[in-house]
Amino acid sequence: MVGVMLSNEAIYMLIFATLLVPPFVLSTRISVLMPMSVLLLLGAAHQVYVLKLPGEFWAHVLPGALLARAGFLVLRGRSGLFLLSWWQGLLGILFFVALVISEVYTTGLQRLGHLSHVMIFVASGSIVAGAAVHARLHRTGSASLAPFVLARVLLDSASLFGIGIVLIAHKHDSQPLAVAFHDAQGCMLILLAAAQLGGWAVNELTWREGEAPGAVATAVCMLQTTCWLLNAVWLIHMGAFLYLMPGRHGLHSVVWHDTPDVHETVNTYLAVDVWVCTVCTVCMHMQLHNSGGARSSFQVHAQGSAANYAKLPPNGEHVMREDLETAAEAALHMNGDDARLASAQT
Repeated sequence: MVGVMLSNEAIYMLIFATLLVPPFVLSTRISVLMPMSVLLLLGAAHQVYVLKLPGEFWAHVLPGALLARAGFLVLRGRSGLFLLSWWQGLLGILFFVALVISEVYTTGLQRLGHLSHVMIFVASGSIVAGAAVHARLHRTGSASLAPFVLARVLLDSASLFGIGIVLIAHKHDSQPLAVAFHDAQGCMLILLAAAQLGGWAVNELTWREGEAPGAVATAVCMLQTTCWLLNAVWLIHMGAFLYLMPGRHGLHSVVWHDTPDVHETVNTYLAVDVWVCTVCTVCMHMQLHNSGGARSSFQVHAQGSAANYAKLPPNGEHVMREDLETAAEAALHMNGDDARLASAQT
């Protein structure tokens, strides 16, 4: 039964997001990533503030795109800690600062629920800032790198856990289906926080200097990537299915109208998203493996043992940031055995 017709504006928003989000998530070149990042932010702002289209759609899709990007970087590294170049970190921080300012300006924090939104934005911004600072410390070989890694593992996990708790407790939307969606998102974020701690612990126990990750560490990394992607896809799913049109309607209203059994609806969506995210992780892993870039030691994100941090080569994100064409060029940025390994793999 069709309950709501899909508007032209909704179709435009869907096409815009479909064209820009995948390149942003999967890009390995700054020449693609930077314009995609800017276009996404400017396009979302134009649609919300100029065209007056539903802002809740982008409030879910943009964070979802960031989570998906994090999952892509996690798969190319180890222990679940992704790194961001300075401009990515700056854009991310400005994005969350703008959200905090907007929340304070429009609501005055008159209700506790408004403070919940601010907490989500601040915690998310701290994750982005940590990834950018991490990259800077690694690039400069700072003596503060090892203790910072340990601090970041704890802070990232605590931030994800806190956001998850807020999403479960805070009733952003009183519709039963929306409440169930947010509850599920909160549980997923708590699971991701646990995966972050567990992945780091496994990496600490199994990491050997100069060696590629073993089967256990690789499997754990794939599990972490799936958790990141699941949170990302669920957010984007929520935005498209619940908040695409005014009145808090979306694709769910268009296709199935008001499904009476919320429990069945959410669990069916969850089963589909889990399967899709796992397939995506496996496909990305195989593609990286077949292209010779599957978590080799010279592309690791420097998330190995904290005690051996200074000995690790620059991570894949730094190689991407410099827009290097081949592993041989990347080898110019490395020393000793890592450089020889990179040259041998070209």
